[in-house]
Amino acid sequence: MVVLQPVLTLFFMMGIGFVFTKLKLISSDFRRPLTAYVINLALPLFVLHNMNFDFDRQVLFNSLTMLGIALGSYLVMTGIAIVYAKRSRLSEAKLSAYQFGMVFSNVGFMGYPLIAGLYGAEAVFYTAIFNLVFESFIWTYGVSVFQRGSKPNLRNLITPNLIALMLGMSLFLLNFRWPKVLADGIETVGRTATPISMIVIGMMLAEVRLRDMINDYRPLVISAYRLVIIPALAIGCYWLIGLRGLNLAVPAMLMTTPIAAYAAILAGHYKKDFREATRLVIISTLLSLITIPFWANIIIRITGV
Repeated sequence: MVVLQPVLTLFFMMGIGFVFTKLKLISSDFRRPLTAYVINLALPLFVLHNMNFDFDRQVLFNSLTMLGIALGSYLVMTGIAIVYAKRSRLSEAKLSAYQFGMVFSNVGFMGYPLIAGLYGAEAVFYTAIFNLVFESFIWTYGVSVFQRGSKPNLRNLITPNLIALMLGMSLFLLNFRWPKVLADGIETVGRTATPISMIVIGMMLAEVRLRDMINDYRPLVISAYRLVIIPALAIGCYWLIGLRGLNLAVPAMLMTTPIAAYAAILAGHYKKDFREATRLVIISTLLSLITIPFWANIIIRITGV
């Protein structure tokens, strides 16, 4: 039970957003500016704060290892999704949402708070490295799924999170520490990322009716693939190639997160099946309330960290 306390704390924060929205103590219209705040300010500062520590060769080596793990993982998941798309008979609008959901989980919005709660600052550093690959695939392959036949706009790769990651890595390599006044300000704002991101997810869950979520089995199948099959394969493969400790725990735990909210955002932007994409995000997030504690317990037992 002690092992699961950080996970349960996150879900408690999510519950606050859910209950307050249901009771109409928070307007659902408030979710969009909160989301923008988290993505554009709080999460980047959260990354900067957690990457600001003394240079260490082992951390650098682990970061390069994490880069390779992330790249290999996304190449494999992308390959599986492409094979699925070629054999599927779904309409292009629905297929885009499913294909995207098979590859991209919520490694940023939910991943950072989850990893911070379970493993601490060094693990957040590695999560930022993992997110570098995630962001690269989102704005290239991810966009191409919704915009078939068009070239993705590489300028979309320049995001606040990517800028924070590159700045944080540069300062780490230079062994530079923020002056205390700046460090305290960055830390204070960055720490709001965890509670607010969880509250936003809870608000999102409160805005849908359960019966609207279960009138089609396919989102359940894709969610099960994302939350059960992918983590199981990831843990097994990472173990077989010799990963141990945080090198196994961080990417494996990130693989347990639900389908990325980007699915709904991009589907709406490119005029695909927005409702189906939203359903995927909601269903997988609801099911993750069960699967994340399950996988967290297994991963911690396997890695001992």
